[in-house]
Amino acid sequence: MSNVNLIVEQNGKLTQASFSGELTIYAMESLMPELQRLVQAQGSLTLNFEQISELDGSGLQFIQIIKHHRQQHLLPTTIQLNGDLAAKMQNLGLAESLADQVELTHGS
Repeated sequence: MSNVNLIVEQNGKLTQASFSGELTIYAMESLMPELQRLVQAQGSLTLNFEQISELDGSGLQFIQIIKHHRQQHLLPTTIQLNGDLAAKMQNLGLAESLADQVELTHGS
């Protein structure tokens, strides 16, 4: 059962994807078609995870994969995290690999 919501807004070459709820393994299958479109989006992409209440290994892996793919193709990407997610990534040693693309926000 998926408890995640995704809203994608596009304005020219700017794409904003806002996630809320739980970004876990249970959500990945239902999100897969949209996630593949986000990875391949041309222009600037902002991934907003400020409203994510739970993130597991699958969610973390998605963030790493999209960052890596877009970086290889020189596509600008911004990742917005709330303080709790940023701390979780820091504890797992993932924050440095995202440092050039992460914008920390003051969320829950």
